[in-house]
Amino acid sequence: QLLEQKAHGIFHVAGADRVSMFEAAKIIAHEFNCSPDLVKAISFKDLNLPAVRGPNTSLSIDKLQAHGISMRLFADGIRYVFNQLQK
Repeated sequence: QLLEQKAHGIFHVAGADRVSMFEAAKIIAHEFNCSPDLVKAISFKDLNLPAVRGPNTSLSIDKLQAHGISMRLFADGIRYVFNQLQK
């Protein structure tokens, strides 16, 4: 669709909703039939990563939406992947 529109530039492709890595891990655990209670929260500071990260690491899909492209909610996308893996 972007090619048909001759769109150019960088486009972020992500879920329609913003979820933290913690929320994403809990959703993945749930959708893959694992206990979300196994997922424990941790601060980026505790990971000792070489790059400093802010509290919001989500991607904006505004550019996609401006081209008429809608994305699934994160949980719906994970459910879709799970169902595809079951085939």
